Amino acid sequence: MSLAFTAEQRELQSTVRRLFQSLITSAYLRKRIEGDADRRELQAKINELGLHISFLSEELEGLGLGFKDLSILAFEGGRALLPEWSSVNLLGGALFVSRIISKERGTKAPFYKALVEGGKSISFALFNGAEGVSRFIAGGTDLVLVFNGDDAQVFDGDSTSFVKEQSLDLTLEYQSSKFSAPPIFRLSKDESELLRSALNIVAASEMAGLCERAIEMTIEQVTVRKQFDVPVGGFQAVQHKLADMHVAAESLRALANFAAWACDASAEQVALASRAAITQACEQGAEIIEGAIQLHGGIGFTWEHDLHLYLRRARTITALYGSTVSAGDLLSAVH
Repeated sequence: MSLAFTAEQRELQSTVRRLFQSLITSAYLRKRIEGDADRRELQAKINELGLHISFLSEELEGLGLGFKDLSILAFEGGRALLPEWSSVNLLGGALFVSRIISKERGTKAPFYKALVEGGKSISFALFNGAEGVSRFIAGGTDLVLVFNGDDAQVFDGDSTSFVKEQSLDLTLEYQSSKFSAPPIFRLSKDESELLRSALNIVAASEMAGLCERAIEMTIEQVTVRKQFDVPVGGFQAVQHKLADMHVAAESLRALANFAAWACDASAEQVALASRAAITQACEQGAEIIEGAIQLHGGIGFTWEHDLHLYLRRARTITALYGSTVSAGDLLSAVH
């Protein structure tokens, strides 16, 4: 299996990018933050593409899309600052059903059809706080998968109550809950490890998309902004800064793409590659966007600028997935 994108994958990326660009505008995001945006239209458009079903195997009447396709969609979700993205409402059901639930178990599960068709979403609780409270559950609460060490269980959100939590990322909603009812589904250790690796890849790919869009916005700004009647993009210091940001962003994107490829083609490399990708994302993602804010000058330091929404998403990913081990240390440890 090649690391390069196929023609079908490039078409998928182009289609999703056009959809997000038409629907997720700056005005929409601001309305979303204020609670005035209609969320149903965006979710309906996503469902119309049939992305959930596409990730199923051909035996289950899907297209058999893989983790590279998942990484592509995560990247585009980051570029667009997709509100549903970090809650994994877009792809969580497809990933969970097609890769975690086997054919025999999946088709018999009562929530199977709703997840596949996008009628229900599954969210992920990465942290467990005091007294068994699951925290930072993003987005929908139809089904919640709770990680607890090597254990992972799925709970029915309808059987519990949720408390809203404060979030740095204003485009997302976070809840916490203590699940007292028995889980409706329990993952094996191998399934739990695979899902954790997949979520790391999703988050790293999303961060790469955030960074690419931030750099694009910066290039547009330094091209039109002038100092001493000269575009500031012509100054060597600005060019060097942008070049460093670009190299870091492309490095992150390549590492995330490799991790996604490993999920499909090299299972023995998945754990290391996915951890290296998310560690690199947490080390450099927010730093790249902060550099973009600086190069925007005075306008970049106003909270009204969209770059700050990107910074909030990057900082949230770093807080949820960050590690004290550097990506370089992880990679050098295998030599």
